[in-house]
Amino acid sequence: MSRPRVIVVGAGVAGLSAAFRLQQQGCVVTVLEADDHVGGKTASIRRDGFVLNTGATVLADSYTAMRTLAREAGVGDRLVAPPAVIGVVRDDRVHELRAAGLGAIVDFARTPLLSPRSKLRLLRTFVDLLRSRAKVGFDRVEVSAVLDTESVGTYCDRKLDAEIRDHLLGPVLGGIYVVDGPSLSVLALWFTIWKVLLGGLLGYRGGLDFFARALADRLDVQTSSRVTAVTRDGRGAVVAWEGPDGPRSERVDGVVLTVPAPRVAEIFPELDPSVGRLLGDALEPANYVSIRFALSRRPAGRSVLTVAGTGQLGSLATISYEHQLSPGSAPEGKGLIGVLLYHEWVTPRWDWTDEELVAQALNDLERIEPGIGEHVEFTQVDRWSPAALRAVPGSHRTIAELDRLLDPADSVQLAGDYRGMQSVNGSIVSGETAARNLGWTLFGGRT
Repeated sequence: MSRPRVIVVGAGVAGLSAAFRLQQQGCVVTVLEADDHVGGKTASIRRDGFVLNTGATVLADSYTAMRTLAREAGVGDRLVAPPAVIGVVRDDRVHELRAAGLGAIVDFARTPLLSPRSKLRLLRTFVDLLRSRAKVGFDRVEVSAVLDTESVGTYCDRKLDAEIRDHLLGPVLGGIYVVDGPSLSVLALWFTIWKVLLGGLLGYRGGLDFFARALADRLDVQTSSRVTAVTRDGRGAVVAWEGPDGPRSERVDGVVLTVPAPRVAEIFPELDPSVGRLLGDALEPANYVSIRFALSRRPAGRSVLTVAGTGQLGSLATISYEHQLSPGSAPEGKGLIGVLLYHEWVTPRWDWTDEELVAQALNDLERIEPGIGEHVEFTQVDRWSPAALRAVPGSHRTIAELDRLLDPADSVQLAGDYRGMQSVNGSIVSGETAARNLGWTLFGGRT
């Protein structure tokens, strides 16, 4: 009996995870990637002794799917525990808070970030927080969607106060999701508390691409191969693509599509129209710009991550001190800072040049890192459009509806960050789920 032939479209973490699991099940798998490298938004580049992530930077200790796959791919030892200190900006001052253990409680009790009255008001969330624990996760979207009832801003107006909204929840959620924090679904709040803040951060040696590269080394990955069409053919499908040697097509037994949500219907026109409408109209994408500053010296602060609310630092949502988060990402004695610009700020300025974006970001960064411009050796600018979904109220109920409409027995499976909670681990889980569904179909339930 011949082994099933599968093509995975996209070599981001969703596609590589799906391909790795399908290969383990016994499939002959090829991954087709339009770019000339693997990793998608977790890719990294190397320059002058620095390792520069081009998109995502922050991982959480709760990323069990990533941890498991990293161990199986032989790179589990690349994951490390970074200093657990997060900075929150208020009035151009960074309030450093330990993010785990007793120290977190002590720091929060002492910090002037919030007034004593607001700190006490946070106790009002305790019951809601406990109720949410069993419902938040990286899968089971229909369970999580029950919590997708209102925005964080509305929740704060109803139960908390403006100070908590603007100076704690807004910066923390905005810094993590890179969109206006109060506009997000309250589900994002509960997810962030349970899966990011309480679990702690996860660091890694070198660039974040260590994970994608390890998986790709164990797979047949063809880069510079842009898929143009997927069409059904009996129980399988035909995949057409433009590669280095010109146009090609192949009939296969199964396909996993991991392209961004707006591109799915473009590549796969036989997609159920109801699914196409959800992917194209009901899910709101966000645009990100990431900038890395390679520095001749390291800043003095303890934070691995500093977050700012919308407009508090102009364009900036997140400042990651990557020399602390990722040992080996900068030469000895030098520093590496990554910043992510708010979707709301950057979208109307998308036509700005890289030089204009860098100048603005550096000006905003100087407000909490005075004089840092004197130590910049070079910069790296990366743009992502669309980058991820805006987790606004109703978005996860839409994802749950999408999950109900998609056939788990289909020979064409979809995966990506629009299938669950937006995160690196969420993308990995979606890829593994697609592989499990497809494997069940191809092997008659024997996987």
